[in-house]
Amino acid sequence: MRHKRFVGVLVGLILALALSAIIGMGVGAVMKPPGEVITAFVTGEPLIWKYRAPRILVGICAGVAMAVSGCLLQSALRNPLAAPDTVGITSGGGLAAVAVLMGAGALPAHLLTFIVFIGALAGTALVLLLAGRGASDPVRLPLTGVAVSFGLGAITELLLVRAAPEAGAAMTWLKGSLYARSLGDATIVAPFILFALTVAMVVAKHLDMLALDDSTMAGIGVNTKIWRLIAVALAVILGAAGLWAGRSWAKKTNPATTAGLSALYVGAFGASHPLAKKIGSWPAVLTVTAASAGAAYALSDAK
Repeated sequence: MRHKRFVGVLVGLILALALSAIIGMGVGAVMKPPGEVITAFVTGEPLIWKYRAPRILVGICAGVAMAVSGCLLQSALRNPLAAPDTVGITSGGGLAAVAVLMGAGALPAHLLTFIVFIGALAGTALVLLLAGRGASDPVRLPLTGVAVSFGLGAITELLLVRAAPEAGAAMTWLKGSLYARSLGDATIVAPFILFALTVAMVVAKHLDMLALDDSTMAGIGVNTKIWRLIAVALAVILGAAGLWAGRSWAKKTNPATTAGLSALYVGAFGASHPLAKKIGSWPAVLTVTAASAGAAYALSDAK
């Protein structure tokens, strides 16, 4: 029964992903109805293949990364409110990117990706350190994360104000958009996402045991700290990759974007989510989360 439910949910989400991608490729300065988009895609029209398809692909990468990051965090910390923005991943990565862009100007994309990862890791470590044993508390962790995010955001704003008008590159990065994204952008971020997803799928059964209490895991010989650390590390990699791919999550300029971003975090459910219990184990949850997130983001910033 669960297998059938999972297949049904997955098929529905894949169809939603395809529909959102078609709609996204049809939106722009030159509007195209879905039928023309499909024809242009099949015939290899430059407008679709050179400009709009890469934008959608990068958007899907960002959505997949952020949603599965939240899924891993919720499992590792046993907190249904854990997400990239509540554990310092987005704010830490954003601050690191802004600081380096203002100091060194434009940087190669692969180097900026590494810097965003270091910042995301530092932001997460700061939140977990301040939360202490309350990291699994559904109230303490998000409150700590929000406080740290506001603090890091304030530092980011201070840097921008003090460096104006030389902060053009940083401001462009912070604005967050899929505009003018190329296939090269997707090839930079995709390996990180595929690596983290592959590892998560391989160790899925071990991560699934994080839903048990510590005494039960100790009784069956599971090293809780190691697997929790692995889950958080994978979440940071995915969160940083999603942050770089989306250039920032600050952009919420219209209802469609806001709804899409909200859908990402609704989609970033953990093993305790009712849907997760219905459709099955961790590999299924990861797949469904990734598909739903990719569809939501591709549609939310389709312009």
